[in-house]
Amino acid sequence: RDVHRYEQATHQFDYLLKMRGDSHWLHAAPLPDTQHAGSVSIRECMPWDGYNDKFAYLPRAYAKDWMMLFEAYYDQNYHGYTNSEQLQKLIAKTKQIPVVQRRIDFAMLDFYYWLPDNSGRLGCFPSNYAGITETGAGPGSTCFSGAERGYIKSRLCKPWE
Repeated sequence: RDVHRYEQATHQFDYLLKMRGDSHWLHAAPLPDTQHAGSVSIRECMPWDGYNDKFAYLPRAYAKDWMMLFEAYYDQNYHGYTNSEQLQKLIAKTKQIPVVQRRIDFAMLDFYYWLPDNSGRLGCFPSNYAGITETGAGPGSTCFSGAERGYIKSRLCKPWE
């Protein structure tokens, strides 16, 4: 809605970036120059049996449907999902939105600004969402470069403990 209001006052964008408020860029990272007007690009890692809901680089034509995730929770036409990632995938399938999953192009991750990391510093990467342990292993380890893994490891936390 905010984007739509802004566009009415200025101009319409060709592409939009959708990010959740708890997203954290690991470093300055350009958007891929291979973005296609016919598909939404998302981060492939840790999809939780759906589509990563933290970030999307999307053509304006798909923005309205893609960005209505919260409203879709109250839409009786969507059922059979157990998390927002599965619902995002269901929306894409229902609305026939083509999706390209990219493993390493988007150097971002969930970051809990309000919780301390394992060293007591404010702000941390929840290890269950990073998919990386204190040793750097885990299902998310192939999603990041060595330098990114080192940075993530230094700021891990376990918010469920």
